[in-house]
Parts: sequence; C-alpha cells; structure tokens
Amino acid sequence: ISGALMLDPVRLPSGNVVDRTTLDRLLADSPLDPFTRLPMRPADVHPDTALRDRITAYVANLKQQQQQQKQKETTKTAEEEVVDGK
Repeated sequence: ISGALMLDPVRLPSGNVVDRTTLDRLLADSPLDPFTRLPMRPADVHPDTALRDRITAYVANLKQQQQQQKQKETTKTAEEEVVDGK
C-alpha cells in the first residue's frame, strides 16, 4: 500500500500482504481489510515469515553489493593516485 519495503509483512484474511506498521495505522482509522473492506481485527492477520526471510536476504545481499562496490571505488581511487604520483 505504501510502496515502502516491508520489514514485518503480515497476511490479511483476503490473502493480501502488508507491513504490520501500515496495517496498524489503517486499522486505527477503520477496522476493515483495506482491500476488501470487510471487517477485520488485528488477530485475523498472520506473519508472513517466508516473505520476511526473503526480504531480509534481499537487504543483506544489497548491503553486500554496496560494500563491494565501495571497495572497488576505493581501490580504483588508490590506483589512480599511484598512477598520478599522488
């Protein structure tokens, strides 16, 4: 719903998945499933641990790629300084 990366995905009775913090905000305004508009309680949702694990792995992989890119840039800069005589 928000377009942000979910940190705590939960599955609604409708089968849709949203982040728990987003759902908490929505339920505070209206106790309805945001997709079907049917009545819903917080107890009706279930953690989507498989999706959470995939998101966690994705974030870890992204961080690793960013670190590798930063290392490459640092190495390249150091090599350029050696070539330039700095």
